[in-house]
Amino acid sequence: QNFNEAVTEICIAIKAYPNNPDFYYYKGFFLEDVPDYTNAVSAYTKSLEIDSSQFWVHFRLGVCLQCLKRFNEALVSFTKSFEGFLEISDPLVNYDLKKEQIYNNRAVTYANLNKSQECITDCSESIRINPKYSNPYIIRGMEFYKLNKMSEAKSDIKTAVGLGSEKAKSILEKYFPSIEVDIYDKIKAYADSEKTVSQNNGHKPRDFYRNDIIAYLQNNRLNQ
Repeated sequence: QNFNEAVTEICIAIKAYPNNPDFYYYKGFFLEDVPDYTNAVSAYTKSLEIDSSQFWVHFRLGVCLQCLKRFNEALVSFTKSFEGFLEISDPLVNYDLKKEQIYNNRAVTYANLNKSQECITDCSESIRINPKYSNPYIIRGMEFYKLNKMSEAKSDIKTAVGLGSEKAKSILEKYFPSIEVDIYDKIKAYADSEKTVSQNNGHKPRDFYRNDIIAYLQNNRLNQ
């Protein structure tokens, strides 16, 4: 009900002041919250036709385009968000915009466009601005994962977990499961058991491992 009233009031305001970009912006903001990204894009676009210097509107437009998977257009909007940027806070719709958010969202767009280096660069810049912002660690970590850079990936995800991100915790458990030492002990005990040795003609199963596996086990004191 409050949403319908807000949209009705905005439409009345637009009819009375058709050249005021703020009313189209707020209309887009309310539509985005539905979510109705397609019509929000139309409202933001109209606002920018009246005044293209509204960097915060470019950002919201980029978010909607990103949600619609129109990534090339989203990239343009996020890049325009940097032009004339100043940190803003709009208490009317409880909305703040910081520079690290723009880098973060543009990094997501780069990731969806398979532009790994650009994605990592934007994440790193977002982290440089605000090291306590967990999102870019997650995005950069998953991009490292795609590039098979597991050490860097795990480090970023663990950092995000340390910053309190529940999403990062789920990712860590899914993509980087930890194997407790006692599991190795149980496997070793089973492999060394009389039953297992007798089933392998008197040999321990690890006697047949490849040299690289044996080396790994020895280096980690698991082949004793």
